[in-house]
Amino acid sequence: MPKQVGDRMQELMDEVVTSPGNTPETKILRDISLLQFFSGIGRIVAASFLAEAERPLQQRDYQAIRAHGGIAPVTRRSGKTKQVGMRYRCNTRLRNALYHWARTSVQHDPQSKQH
Repeated sequence: MPKQVGDRMQELMDEVVTSPGNTPETKILRDISLLQFFSGIGRIVAASFLAEAERPLQQRDYQAIRAHGGIAPVTRRSGKTKQVGMRYRCNTRLRNALYHWARTSVQHDPQSKQH
């Protein structure tokens, strides 16, 4: 059953990319084709990323994607002290998608591994 769901997700993403027309969804089509180009992104991570970051992607607000995904650091300052820490108040599904994207790209892409 999970393989059938994954195969269906891939079919739908391929169908959306190959559909003709100049509609407002053209940005989403470009996003899907770009996501499939990057190493480390499979169909599940791409679908999760598109579902959870739909609005910031439409607005091209990449700082919001970083903040909602929990990968933007939080700086706390008080007097002479400065603490930079992890963002805990975020979308956990988007954080997991970004984590798995990074993890698999480090495993399979030499440039990502070197970075």
